[in-house]
Amino acid sequence: MKRLQLSVVVSLLFGSYAVPASAHHNSNSFFEVETTIELQGSVTRFDWKNPHMYFFLTVVDETGEETLWKVEGSPLAFMRRLGWDRDTLQPGDNVTVTVNPSRNPKKKSALLKDITVVGRDIPSITGEDAFRKAFGNNAEELTKQASSLHGTWATIPSSETLGRLQDPEKLALTEAGESAVNAYDERTMHPALECIPYTTPIFMLVPDIKQIVVEKDIVRIRGEFDGTERIIYVNGEAPQGRTVHGRSKGHWDGTTLVIETSRFTDHRLGNASEVPSGAHKKIIERLQLQEDGKSLHYSFELTDPEFLAEPVTGEGTLVYRPDLDFRMLECDLENSRMYLED
Repeated sequence: MKRLQLSVVVSLLFGSYAVPASAHHNSNSFFEVETTIELQGSVTRFDWKNPHMYFFLTVVDETGEETLWKVEGSPLAFMRRLGWDRDTLQPGDNVTVTVNPSRNPKKKSALLKDITVVGRDIPSITGEDAFRKAFGNNAEELTKQASSLHGTWATIPSSETLGRLQDPEKLALTEAGESAVNAYDERTMHPALECIPYTTPIFMLVPDIKQIVVEKDIVRIRGEFDGTERIIYVNGEAPQGRTVHGRSKGHWDGTTLVIETSRFTDHRLGNASEVPSGAHKKIIERLQLQEDGKSLHYSFELTDPEFLAEPVTGEGTLVYRPDLDFRMLECDLENSRMYLED
């Protein structure tokens, strides 16, 4: 998916144990993902900003010449699942990194694949341990169970669902939908260039830390990645008007929250990769607490007759993660546009 590199997450789900490096832009377009190089150098700057982690690395070659490299990492919400925080890297750290270099040979920029710091340990971003932290509960949390949807959750999308949403050729599109895909330009059309958040169903599937707050007549679903919140009005009418997240009305079916949402504002990536959504978009979702209290099952049916010739269905999982403190992370406009330099 353009600027939501879901293909990397799909490979993760098949057991490659590599952390997704990007959740906004299409890394294949900017980096040689088939090529890896190793760099050794000193960290000069560490940007812990939403939506992406970046650090700058001074590399000295065999002639003594210094070169400054910009290295892009994963979204903050995802790195926090691995145990990273704003203090994980420090200016002056001597590091060895494995990266995918920029496709532009004039650019000293790269996509992070692995990293070690000389003299101290930092949370790993590769291997089985990182995979477990990112896509499952920590061992110490396995005994903890949620009694309702209320709590902190980590999203784990289904590889089959992502496989369809990231590839417009796997979707039945209308003529308008096909035209929109053909016209898409990631450098000028991506909503995140203006810090406009993803909308449902992408909002519910992107690798993220979610907080669900269950109140008497409202359920709030908050996401760290986009720093945004959607509101579901339970047993009452939603306000008028259109919003990025639409207007959602919900009801309880036992411990399952059934959500019907319409009145979305137009969104350039509202339905899938390169596929926009319009005023006629509607989605029905179900959030079901599993019997063991350790996860929620998420499913949806999406319709948008302007761009989708057939309904789109999919699913995902939200894993209970009370060990993670939820932090609403505001989108940083400069950070969100930094990939355009590559």
